[in-house]
Amino acid sequence: MHGGQGVPNAIVVFFPADDADEKAKKMRPYAYADGQGNFELKTYTEGDGAPPGKYRVSIMTVSARGSKGTKDRRAGEAEVSSGSAVGVPAEIAKKYGNVDTAGIQVTVEDGENNLEPFVLM
Repeated sequence: MHGGQGVPNAIVVFFPADDADEKAKKMRPYAYADGQGNFELKTYTEGDGAPPGKYRVSIMTVSARGSKGTKDRRAGEAEVSSGSAVGVPAEIAKKYGNVDTAGIQVTVEDGENNLEPFVLM
């Protein structure tokens, strides 16, 4: 979430924490956020989730300024990214796009997990 809104089209990537075994360290469960910023992780196939364990998280977004991709200029409006309804400031997008600076850690348990929203600020 950014500014109280979900960030559609954000890519959420889970990196196994340092205590994971060598096989687990190669996995990168990931998901694309929907229009409200919700996501469902996949590791190998759609909807399989992430194996139980501790993870560090990165969130890649399209930034409001200096973003890559196509721009859409509408009459009377500022330039906006065509891939996202929520423009995340470039410095925030950079921080959370790097697993080492994002500062997000989660634990995935067996069964269904409902994580608290990741707030980008």
